[in-house]
Amino acid sequence: MRRGFDNPRGLAGLNLSRHCAAYYWLSWLAWTAAVLGLLLAEYIWRVPDPPRGYITEALIAMLAWPIAMGLADHTVMHFYMGTWKALQHQGQAPTLLNEQKLEDVREELRRLPLIGWVAPPPARDIAGQLLSATLWFAAVTRPSGSATWQRYGEWFVDVLAGFIPLAIACAAALTWPTRYGIAAAAALSAVGLAVLGFSALRFAARRQAILDFFNAWRSDSQTDSAQPRSGAEL
Repeated sequence: MRRGFDNPRGLAGLNLSRHCAAYYWLSWLAWTAAVLGLLLAEYIWRVPDPPRGYITEALIAMLAWPIAMGLADHTVMHFYMGTWKALQHQGQAPTLLNEQKLEDVREELRRLPLIGWVAPPPARDIAGQLLSATLWFAAVTRPSGSATWQRYGEWFVDVLAGFIPLAIACAAALTWPTRYGIAAAAALSAVGLAVLGFSALRFAARRQAILDFFNAWRSDSQTDSAQPRSGAEL
C-alpha cells in the first residue's frame, strides 16, 4: 500500500511492524490514561454528586474514536489482503477486466429491483471498468451459477440495513420531532452509518488493492519490454 503524506495511516503509527507496534500502542495508552485521569480529577472536583453511570458513558464517548480507528485499520487490512490474494493467487485479475461480467451483472440486476437502482453504468475505459468491478466485486468474481445472496448479499445488506434506516431516520426526525422521535431517528442513523461505514472501508481496501496490483503489473510489463516507466496510476 502507498505510504507518505497522502496516506494518513502512515502517520498514525498503524503501519509499524509487529516488533515495534506494541511500544507505540503502550505509549498511546499511557498518554490516553493521563488525559483521562486529569479529566476525571477535574470532574470529581467540580461535580460532587454526578448522575449515575455518567462517568462510564463519558469514558465510552471519549474512547469511541480511537476504538473506531483501530477497527477501521483492521478491517481495511483484512479486505486488502483478501483482495490481493484473490488477484494474485486465485487468478481473479482477468475477471475484473471482462466487460461481459459487468454486462451479466446489469442483466441480473434488472430482476432485483431492491438493488437494481445502483446498477453499474457501462464503462468507458479501463479505470471505469475497474471501479465498477470493485463496487460489484463479489458478483464479478464468483461463478455465474452462484446463489444470488453470495453474489449480491453485500449490496442487500447495504440497502436494507444502511440506506433504508437512514431514510427512515430522516423521515422520523422531520415528522416526529419529539423526545422519542429524535431518539429513534438517532438510533436508526447509528445503525445505517455503521453499516455504510463498514461498506465504505471494504470498498476502499478493495480498490486500493486492485489499483496496487494493476499498477505493479503494468510496471513489471514496462520493465520487461524495456519501455520507460510513466509513473501514472489507473
